[in-house]
Amino acid sequence: MIKTFQFTFEELNIQPEDLTVLLGFDEGIIPEPFPEIIQQALVDAQRLCKIRGGYKVFDKIEMNLKAATIKIENTTFSPSKIVTTQLKDANSAVLFVCTAGEEISNYSNKILADDPMLGYIFDIIGSVTVERAMDKIQEILFTELQKSGLNLSDRYSPGYCEWNVAEQQKLF
Repeated sequence: MIKTFQFTFEELNIQPEDLTVLLGFDEGIIPEPFPEIIQQALVDAQRLCKIRGGYKVFDKIEMNLKAATIKIENTTFSPSKIVTTQLKDANSAVLFVCTAGEEISNYSNKILADDPMLGYIFDIIGSVTVERAMDKIQEILFTELQKSGLNLSDRYSPGYCEWNVAEQQKLF
């Protein structure tokens, strides 16, 4: 069974400071003229983001440390030796998926040609939105697992720890 979630942009409480490092600034420092631009982009993101996500628990997984693979149902993932070593004692897996919605991506791509900086800011807002929503989903899952006496590892995703981002398609 897939457990699904929807969040409003406001529920995620994304602040301008949440974007600074990804925008290439020192943490907590947003030089002029960016504060006003970012604040307006965050207001616009409220109508652009359609945040949805979910997860599914898989009780049977096959871990192959030598090959650095994890088989879940009929799909074999090759996340890297780093990830498989971290998960070597796992006896189940949870696959997450989350999106900020196609509207913010489309908007970012549309304005990128005319205003690369603003298009990039919207792209970063989309990324931060997904991470913040995933944090909320993971908190909910953690609470549920604790009731059963189970633990939760760190979250790994294609693109992390040498895991080829092309494997994202297998998740979908």
